Amino acid sequence: SFLFISLARLCADSLNLRHVDVLGVEIPIAIAMAGLVLVHLASRMTQGTVFLEEQYDLLTLLAALVAMGSFALVGRDDLGVRIPNLLDMVVGLLVIDRLFGVLAGGELPIPTLTNPLEFYDLAWTIPVFGNEILLVLAALLWDWVERERQKRGLQDHRGALGRISYALSILILSFGPAALLALTLMLLRGWEWKQPAVLMVGFIVLPLALNETVWWIEQEFSLTLFEVWMSSIAIGLIGLLAGGVATYTDQGLWISASLWVAQVLFIITGVLSPSLLLFVLLTLAMSTTSWVIGVLTLRRGWRIVGFLNLVLAWIVASVLIYQGMTSMAALALLLATATLLAIITYLTQSRDELLASQ
Repeated sequence: SFLFISLARLCADSLNLRHVDVLGVEIPIAIAMAGLVLVHLASRMTQGTVFLEEQYDLLTLLAALVAMGSFALVGRDDLGVRIPNLLDMVVGLLVIDRLFGVLAGGELPIPTLTNPLEFYDLAWTIPVFGNEILLVLAALLWDWVERERQKRGLQDHRGALGRISYALSILILSFGPAALLALTLMLLRGWEWKQPAVLMVGFIVLPLALNETVWWIEQEFSLTLFEVWMSSIAIGLIGLLAGGVATYTDQGLWISASLWVAQVLFIITGVLSPSLLLFVLLTLAMSTTSWVIGVLTLRRGWRIVGFLNLVLAWIVASVLIYQGMTSMAALALLLATATLLAIITYLTQSRDELLASQ
C-alpha cells in the first residue's frame, strides 16, 4: 500500500495535481484504511473459532491505521486541517469495526462495557490498553489542534456536530478514561465556542462515561460505588441549577441546554431508579424550574414542558397511591405540588400583561 500510494503521489505531483479527498483524506489512503477494517472484520467473522481474549489482530489494525494516517501527513503543509480529518477517519473506522464486529459475533470488546482486566492474557491486555492509549492521544491531539486554531484566530473547523460525534465515537470505543477525557475537552471547547448543543449532549452522556469506568472497577475490586441513575440525578440537578443561574444572569443562550440536560436525565432516572417516589419528586422539581423559567423569560415552550411534567408526576403518583403510598410520601407529594402551584400562580398574576402580549 505504501509503495503504490507513493507512486500515485509522484505521478500526481509530476502533473501538478493532487488526489481527490474523501472526508478530507486522500482517496488512496482512505481506501487502504477502509480495506484494513474490512480485512479485520473478515478475520473475526471466520468459520473457525475466535476467542474474545485473543485481540492481537485488533492491535495490528490499530498500528496499521496509525501508520497509514502518519504517512498521509508526510509532505503536507495544511496540517491544521489534515490532522483532524485523519483523526475523524481513524476513530470513525474503529467505531464501524467495533459495532459491526460485535453485531456479527466477531468476539470484539463490547462498546461501553469493556473490562480491561477481564482476562490476564497479554493477547487481551496489550490490545485493550493500547486501544485506550490511542484514544487518549487522539483526544489530546484533537484538542491541541483546536487550541492552535484559536491562537491563530481561525474559525471553528468542525462545528458542534463534529465535536459531538468525535467525542461520542471515543465514548463507544473506550473503557472509561479516554471517554471522560474526550467529554471534558468537548465541554471546554463547546463553552469557548458558545455551543449549547455540545454542552447539552456532553452532560447527558456523562453518566454513561462514568459508568464505563465504575462498573469494571466495582467488578474487579468488589466495591460498590454508584449506579447510572445516581449520577444521572446528580448531573440533572446540576442542570436545573445551571438553568436557574443562566436565567438570573440573563444568559439566555444556555437556558434550554441546561433544562434539557435535567429533563433527559430525570427520565433516565425514572426508568432505572428503584424508587418511583424519587422520580415523582424529581419530575415535580423539573416542572417547577421549567415552568418558572418559562414565565420569567416569556418562553411558552418551557411553560408547556413544566405543565406536562406536572401531569407526568401525578400519573406516576397515581400508581404509587394504588400500590399503597405511605402517609409521609403522600404529604411530601402534596406539599411539593402545592408549592409549585403557589409559585406559578403568583408569577403568572404578577406578569399577566407580559404573558398576555405573547
